[in-house]
Amino acid sequence: MTVFVMASGALAKEPTQRTSKNGAVYLTASLRVTTGNETEWWNLLCFSESAQAEIKRLGVGEKLVCQGSLKTEIYRGADGEPKISRTIFVDAVLPLRPPPRERKPDGRFTADPSDDIPF
Repeated sequence: MTVFVMASGALAKEPTQRTSKNGAVYLTASLRVTTGNETEWWNLLCFSESAQAEIKRLGVGEKLVCQGSLKTEIYRGADGEPKISRTIFVDAVLPLRPPPRERKPDGRFTADPSDDIPF
């Protein structure tokens, strides 16, 4: 059985690009998900090139929403208590901020078509 999830949170550490044994490039990252007074840490594993590009564009602490299949495992922490490891195999990423606008050589921003509001 496969469970698909959509999780929102903040990028917890810089993403790391790796290469698998068969040569596939993937990205690992960590997502901090806060619900009420509790904080959970979710692992992100991303093979999609477009999702990798979006994650790389974000800085630590920036918010995002990711979607993909979920894998959970139970392990024993250093304190001996059982804990849950959550890994999302990311298919899509939605940054919760717009992409940066380009600047002209004189320092002004380029025009955005949504800026043109006829009166």
